Amino acid sequence: MSLVDSIFSPIAPLLIKQFGSDVTFIRRSEGTYNETTGVISSPETRFAIKAVFDSLKPEELGGIYQTTDVRVFIEPTSIGGGVATTEDRVEYSRAGQTVQAKVIQVTEYRGDNPIVFDAVVRPE
Repeated sequence: MSLVDSIFSPIAPLLIKQFGSDVTFIRRSEGTYNETTGVISSPETRFAIKAVFDSLKPEELGGIYQTTDVRVFIEPTSIGGGVATTEDRVEYSRAGQTVQAKVIQVTEYRGDNPIVFDAVVRPE
């Protein structure tokens, strides 16, 4: 175990649990094609998790981001230990309405093991 793991691994879950909001993380698996119907089905696995939201900095908005994009911090074990990818989605509540958003970028902070995922999501 690296020094980063031993110092920060216990902290991320505690902070996210204490300050996080309820989120549904949706992992999409590789789809299958039905030759008879011509339909592609993509199985989903849903995880009810806590995640911390943050806004993007104004200087970040001048690049690839839109003003509606938000940053979501996710603790890896809360999503089954897998890696967050741009195939995934999140659902969360804002102003009393359910928002569905697609993960458009993921930065992984880690030592020997993932500590936290910093995902930028775009509401659909």
